[in-house]
Amino acid sequence: MTNIIAIDATLESSSVTLYCNSKYYMEYNNICNNKVDVILSMIKKVLIRANINLKDIHTLAYCNGPGNFTGIRITIGIAHGLTFGLNIPMIGISSLLTIAQGAYEISGIKQILVAIDAKMGELYCAKYIYTSKNQWNGKKTESLLHPSELIKIINNLYGNWGIAGNGWFLYPSLIQQTNITLLHTNVITPNAKDMIPIALYNWNNGKKITSPGKGMPNYIRNNVIQKNKRKNKNFLLKE
Repeated sequence: MTNIIAIDATLESSSVTLYCNSKYYMEYNNICNNKVDVILSMIKKVLIRANINLKDIHTLAYCNGPGNFTGIRITIGIAHGLTFGLNIPMIGISSLLTIAQGAYEISGIKQILVAIDAKMGELYCAKYIYTSKNQWNGKKTESLLHPSELIKIINNLYGNWGIAGNGWFLYPSLIQQTNITLLHTNVITPNAKDMIPIALYNWNNGKKITSPGKGMPNYIRNNVIQKNKRKNKNFLLKE
C-alpha cells in the first residue's frame, strides 16, 4: 500500500493531504503568513491522525506552480527538505492541473478551462481534457495570457467547458459573448487533496517522479521571459 503526502502553498491558501491505507487525511488553512510553520504543523496533524510516522511515507507530491513566487518557493523548499531527509522521491504537480482535478471531482465535467490571477493584468491559463482514470491532456497549454487573448481562445472552442480558478471572477468579461457553454465549478485555488489522484497515477505508472530534493518550480512567467515573450499558441493545439 502506497502512502503519499501532498503539500501546496502556491496561492493564498495552504493545504496538506495524507493518503494512507486508501484513506484521505486532510488539512486546509487560509492563513497567508508564516506558511512554513503552517504547512509543517498540518503535516504533523495528518500523520498523528493516521497514526503513522514520516518514515512511513513512500513519496511526496508538491504543487510546483504557477502562482505566488514566495508560495512556490516555500512549497518546494519544504518538499526538498523532507524528501532529501527521508530519501524518498518527489512528484511535482501543476497548480493549474490540481485546480482542474478539483473541478472534475466536484462537477464530473471532463473539459476544464483554468484561469488564475498572474498579476500585472495577466492570467495563468490552461485547457485540460480528462481522457481516462486520473489522466489529463493539456500540460502543453499552460500559458501566461492577457484576458483578451483568452477570450479569443474561448471563442475557438466548442461544446461545454467547466471553468475553475479565480481569474473568472477577476475578469467577468471572460464569460461574456461566447458561443460555448461555460459552467462554473466554484473551484478557486489548488487543494492538496486533489493532487493525490494525479500523484497516484504518476507513481503507479512511473511518470514524472523526481529524485529526492531535485524538484523544480513551474513559474511559467519566467519561461515566457526567457523565450523573449513569444506568445504561447499551444492552447489551440488538439491533444
